[in-house]
Amino acid sequence: MADRATLPDWPRWMPINLAAAYLSVSENTFRSFGIVPIEQGRCVRYDRRSLDLYADRVAGQPMTPAEGKRAAKDVESAFLERRRNRG
Repeated sequence: MADRATLPDWPRWMPINLAAAYLSVSENTFRSFGIVPIEQGRCVRYDRRSLDLYADRVAGQPMTPAEGKRAAKDVESAFLERRRNRG
């Protein structure tokens, strides 16, 4: 098991390469997850909390009601984004 001191200090908002590394997957695999990014101008970042919620959902971890609402919002946003991109 890695010692906490040797683990990276992950930023709150991450570009796709760091977000993929955070979840230990390739960028292509990460894109398939449908996690909704935060866009500020041309900068696209992923919130570490959204990544943690995604990982918790996949692992079947229980969520608080607030986390459940946020997860539902993320799923809805990803769906709408995919729908817009088809048009």
